[in-house]
Amino acid sequence: MDIVYHVICLFGVTSGLFWNVIEEVHPLKGAWAMCYTLNNFWNRTWHQNFRRALKTPSRYVARHVACAPQGSWASRQIQYHIAFAISGIYHWAAAKIAIRSENFTKTLAFFAIMPMIMLLEDLAISIAREQLGWRNRRWRVVGYLWTFIVLTSLSVGFVDDCVRNGLVTSFPALPFSPTYAMLNLWVRSET
Repeated sequence: MDIVYHVICLFGVTSGLFWNVIEEVHPLKGAWAMCYTLNNFWNRTWHQNFRRALKTPSRYVARHVACAPQGSWASRQIQYHIAFAISGIYHWAAAKIAIRSENFTKTLAFFAIMPMIMLLEDLAISIAREQLGWRNRRWRVVGYLWTFIVLTSLSVGFVDDCVRNGLVTSFPALPFSPTYAMLNLWVRSET
């Protein structure tokens, strides 16, 4: 997928159609090593090229509509909620256009819940740093686990909406699936 993106970027810069200078082109994905918080995952790793499109209206609402001070906690939370609302509506509308008969509520739920989870993450990080003095980089291991667990558990509905309706083809990445095995154990225990 990166090669297609780079060809589009090359065309966009040389033609002046999308970007004027090469410095405006962002990588498709950032470094996976930055995924020790959800904020880093969404802002530095996943969909780098969409960040500006989501940040611009979010920042405008935070600063000019809500009048939240730049860099403040309130400004950050408003920006999270607006960006995920825009992204959620975009993903929902794209799915709805493809299959009008489905409601895709799990997709909307994923994008509605994520900024609230990021709020909890911000609070936990703030408390850990200020009250407990946790500033050591070794705590990033906990962050990687947190990010993995949250994304894996919360994206189940969103992914289910996409796979069940044929919008995304599912294929095994491994010869076995630890997630599938855990879900089967969980489903069996309920019945």
